[in-house]
Amino acid sequence: MDFHSLMGQASNMMLGKRNDDSLSDRLNYRYSVSILIVLAIINMNRLYTDQIKCWVPAFFTPNYDEYVRS
Repeated sequence: MDFHSLMGQASNMMLGKRNDDSLSDRLNYRYSVSILIVLAIINMNRLYTDQIKCWVPAFFTPNYDEYVRS
């Protein structure tokens, strides 16, 4: 017996094969998790890349405006 077949048998004994799900259920598990991960990455990307846009009152001098935007 080679190593790969031994490991395959060990994983089948420990984890077991689930035959109670249909193909659509198994695809749903895989794709729904992938879609949620992609959306989470997009959301976190916006958090760290967009700068805060500050409103500066009209009575501020240009020096104040430059300080606020830095």
